[in-house]
Amino acid sequence: MENSATLQWVKGLVNTETIVTHRINRVLKETGLSLHEMHLLGLLNNSENYALLASEISSMMYVQKSVTTHRVKTLEALGAVVRHPVASDRRRTIIVLTAKGRRAYEIAKHVAETETRKIQTHLSKTAIDTLASLNNVTENLT
Repeated sequence: MENSATLQWVKGLVNTETIVTHRINRVLKETGLSLHEMHLLGLLNNSENYALLASEISSMMYVQKSVTTHRVKTLEALGAVVRHPVASDRRRTIIVLTAKGRRAYEIAKHVAETETRKIQTHLSKTAIDTLASLNNVTENLT
């Protein structure tokens, strides 16, 4: 019985994440960004000098370096970021948010927040509180 309960909360978590991500990605399409790309721009927007090492982004987003590289290339093509090798170690790359990227992030953030408010109208306060508490769980798992 315990395994069944464990699988139920995992299934609920995965299904919720999938549905919410899909809905937000659907409305973000008009901005030209995905939720993950918006998240990456948000990390840069909130960092010192609007810049982070590619390895820091991978770590903060819990993804492999190759995933970060792909997303950065997409954002670079949009003019949202630029890449520079680190002078002291040319194997490392620093990613810098451009003014265009800051504008794109602010627009995408507004669109995503609007959709999030719509999603919240379908949730009970208990459900919202439970989902919000997952941030504490995430911090304890990493």
